[in-house]
Amino acid sequence: MDIYEVRRWTSELNILVVEDDEVLRESFQQLLSYLFAEVDAAVDGQDAFDQWVKKQHDIVVTDLNMPRLSGFRLIEKIHQQAPQQAMIVISAYEDEIFQQALTAQQVNYLIKPVSLEGLLNVLIPVCQSLPLEHQGY
Repeated sequence: MDIYEVRRWTSELNILVVEDDEVLRESFQQLLSYLFAEVDAAVDGQDAFDQWVKKQHDIVVTDLNMPRLSGFRLIEKIHQQAPQQAMIVISAYEDEIFQQALTAQQVNYLIKPVSLEGLLNVLIPVCQSLPLEHQGY
């Protein structure tokens, strides 16, 4: 899949990146800015939830282990208000039980370090599964 095909699905969407590691957060934000209409970033789960309440994003990409509010708790709080919110977890923590729990909540899971191909393999189906009013048609 080339970049033009990817942008067909992402160019009108907004995304929230939640990562407490500044270098990773800025890297994800920069990369995703080539694909998405808007890319917002949060330093931790609480910052992300506060931003999400003000502006519900099409997709939320979050780390799990963060200060103030973990990624698990963030997912829980968002899903209480918007059960269909598209979410992707990117974590260095590789655990099958966590992955199964997240899959049961319809949350995609990627293991760090994440390759561009791996990220796109998850992002595109997530974008395609969004309601039509969110897709670039």
